[in-house]
Amino acid sequence: MIGGGVMIGLGVGAAVVAGVGGARVSSLEKQVDDPANMCVISMPSPSCQDLLDRGKAAESMTIAGAVLAPLLAGAGVALLVVGLKRRSQPKTAFAPALAPGFVGLSLRGSF
Repeated sequence: MIGGGVMIGLGVGAAVVAGVGGARVSSLEKQVDDPANMCVISMPSPSCQDLLDRGKAAESMTIAGAVLAPLLAGAGVALLVVGLKRRSQPKTAFAPALAPGFVGLSLRGSF
């Protein structure tokens, strides 16, 4: 069960990374499109090239987070379901014991 919780936490973290990356992409895109910067994509100035490079890195963060978030969260949920199913099984069980000339009750336990 601990593994499931960790995986869900990592999935949430990846979603946060995707959100932060998306916000950075949006902010950098506005800076590139700002007429004061005079960025020409075909021949960028050094300052514009820096903005473009940072935008590509932020876009990579967004894509990686968006891909990993549902995978990690899904794996975490699966691990939690399996862990909870195993816990819900009883540790002890009673069963009838029948044999020729014998009637009884058997107790089975595990730990």
